[in-house]
Amino acid sequence: MTLALQITAVGMGIVFSVILLLIVLMEVVVRTMPEKSATTVTGPDAKGAVTGTGATRPATNADAGAVPAATTDDESEAGRRRQAAAAAVATVLATKARRPQPFPEPPTATVSPWQAVMRANQLTRSPR
Repeated sequence: MTLALQITAVGMGIVFSVILLLIVLMEVVVRTMPEKSATTVTGPDAKGAVTGTGATRPATNADAGAVPAATTDDESEAGRRRQAAAAAVATVLATKARRPQPFPEPPTATVSPWQAVMRANQLTRSPR
C-alpha cells in the first residue's frame, strides 16, 4: 500500500511541476515578445492626409463627412434597406451555423451466442 502511495505522490509531483514549468514558460514568452501597438484611423491631420494606419493618403470628401451631391433620399433609403437585408441574412447564417447538430444514435449491440454463454457463466458463478 505504501508503494502505491509513493507512486501516486511522485506522479502528482511530476504533473504539478510540469504545469508550473508551462506557466513560467508562458510568462517568459509574454515578457520577451514585443507588444503590438494597435493603430486606428484617426482622421485628417493638419495637412489633409488620413493617418493612423501606417500609410497616409490624401483626405477626400468622404473623410470629412461630406455627402456627395448625387445622393438622393431614395438612393440612401435603398442603401439602408440593402444593408439591413445583408445584416439579417448574416445573422440568420450565423445562428444556423451555431445550432447543435443531432447526434446519431449508435446501432443496437448484437450479442453473439458465444458472448451470451460467457455472460451467463459470469452471472451464475458463485462469489469467491
